[in-house]
Amino acid sequence: MFGKVMSVKDELIVKYFTLCTDLSMKEIAEIDNSMNSGVNPKDLKIKLAHEIVKIYHGEKKANNAKENFENTFSKGGIPDEVVEVSATSGEKLIDIFLDKKIVSSKSEFRRLVSEGAVTNMDADIKVTDPDSLVSNGTYRVGKRRFVKIKI
Repeated sequence: MFGKVMSVKDELIVKYFTLCTDLSMKEIAEIDNSMNSGVNPKDLKIKLAHEIVKIYHGEKKANNAKENFENTFSKGGIPDEVVEVSATSGEKLIDIFLDKKIVSSKSEFRRLVSEGAVTNMDADIKVTDPDSLVSNGTYRVGKRRFVKIKI
C-alpha cells in the first residue's frame, strides 16, 4: 500500500490528501503551499502514504512501512518481507525464477540479466550469465522484486 501511494503522480498529491486522509483543510492548504514553494514531492508522498496506511493499519504498521520503504528504495537495502525459495545445488537460476514465477519467461530473465537488473544483494554481485547456477542469497530482480534462495 505504501509503495502504491508513492507511485502517485505529483500533481495528484494534494487531491489525494483531500480525498483519502483525515487531515484538516488547513493542513492540506499548508501542504499545497509547500508543494508550490518547491518542497520535494517525494517528501509529501511519504507523508501521504504514511497517513493512508495509518488509517487502514494503524500508526505502528505505517511507521514500519515507511521505514521499510526508505531502507529498500532510498538506501538500496532489502525489504523485511521477501519471498523465500528452496533450491538444490546445481540448478540454474533461470529455472528457479521461472518455476517460482519470479519472471514470466526465460527471455524476460535473459533481458533482465543483460540490462544488469539481477543482483545477489548478499554478495553485492550482478548476475552476468543467464545460465549461472543458483547460490545462497537474496536476489533483487529489477527494481521491486526480491527473492531469498536457500540451498
